[in-house]
Amino acid sequence: MFKKVFFLAVLASSLLVFGAQATDFSADMISKNKGKDLMSGKIFSKGSKTRMETQSAITITRADKGVMWVLMPSQKTYMEMAMSPQNLATTTNAVEKASKVETQSLGKDTVDGKVLDKYRVTMETAGQKTTILQWIDPALKLPVKMSAEDSSWEIQYKNIQTSGVSDSLFELPQGYTKFQMPDIKGMMSGFGKNSKK
Repeated sequence: MFKKVFFLAVLASSLLVFGAQATDFSADMISKNKGKDLMSGKIFSKGSKTRMETQSAITITRADKGVMWVLMPSQKTYMEMAMSPQNLATTTNAVEKASKVETQSLGKDTVDGKVLDKYRVTMETAGQKTTILQWIDPALKLPVKMSAEDSSWEIQYKNIQTSGVSDSLFELPQGYTKFQMPDIKGMMSGFGKNSKK
């Protein structure tokens, strides 16, 4: 489940960056993997900050701090992860540093009865290419859908609201304890020493 949440958080962040969005908003979020529902929840965005809420976890991505927090509300705990260079490929700075970004208009397309602008976006960094399709609402200037070219995955936003996004949503809540990941190498090393006695 954690891998799904992490994967979805990175994709959601990349959707906003590739769309160069400037609108603060909240929305219902639906993700699919190979045509089947993967996960649903809520997303909030303000500047370079995003918050994704699902049934199992809350993920806060702070590109401005180079950090991602994964909160487990049922346990009142959270994990903190530094954004690696690979993950930072979804932030604005990385897009600006990309050796090449190409956006190709694919005309108009209708999603949920609404006419949107469809694009193919290709970003090349260090010789590696990433290509996605995105659908932008021309009124909101916001991508409301993104998918792989082969439709293996997609993310879509619905019931978009462009007001009422509080800064407090992107901070660690009070009363949460940081969860330390176990040191697997240390555990194995200790086991080896004990076994020799």
